[in-house]
Amino acid sequence: MRRTLALVALLAATVVWAGCPGPENANNANMNANMGMMNANTGMGTMNSNMGTMNSNMGTMNSNMGAMNSNMGTMNGNMGAMNRNMGTMNGNMGAMNRNMGTMNRNMGANANRTP
Repeated sequence: MRRTLALVALLAATVVWAGCPGPENANNANMNANMGMMNANTGMGTMNSNMGTMNSNMGTMNSNMGAMNSNMGTMNGNMGAMNRNMGTMNGNMGAMNRNMGTMNRNMGANANRTP
């Protein structure tokens, strides 16, 4: 009789012990799966934020490149005008030098003339 009671008590304890952890483990598995999804979504948010920052920086760089190209165009235009003006000045200097040479020749001719 004692053996029978001990066996029944052992079986009852085994059934109770075996039945408890099942739902708890299932809940833990669901919680872990949901945590994994949350971490993945957090990573996506960080990536999207970084992409937004990169796009903003690219836009700023493109804007700065456009301003630089505009300034380079203005500088090239100004250099062209300066070169044209230098060419005109050099042409005028050449004409002035020719005229000075003619004047010097005429002065020399006048100086050598006997009255």
